[in-house]
Amino acid sequence: MLDEPMAVLFQHQWELYRKFVDNNYFYHREVYGELHRILVDEVVQPFRFLDIACGDARATVETLRGMRVAHYYGIDLSQAALELASKALKLLGCPVTLDHRDFVCSGLSRKEWGTFPIKSNGWTRPGRSRM
Repeated sequence: MLDEPMAVLFQHQWELYRKFVDNNYFYHREVYGELHRILVDEVVQPFRFLDIACGDARATVETLRGMRVAHYYGIDLSQAALELASKALKLLGCPVTLDHRDFVCSGLSRKEWGTFPIKSNGWTRPGRSRM
């Protein structure tokens, strides 16, 4: 849990970010619409879903709603965002793993990048789309 000054700062920044997303300034609707199309048309269900920088996962939940998700794996730098995601992801009705980490600065070597977390955790299989 964040201490109070950090929680206030997070809440302020998150509210600003949500305004940008809710008003589609970052084109989230188009991006998640295309993701939905790909998942419906090209991916065998059930599937596992890896969400890097998942934030509160609201858009992802809307995109995945009604699909057969075998497991959702979300990574985000913000523990506060992951707490919001945990609540939102209950709507999917699948196992959920949330990982508090900086994916970009994870300290993995170049060799390890090729195996973490997708291959090492079985998140994709040969012949399946890799998201």
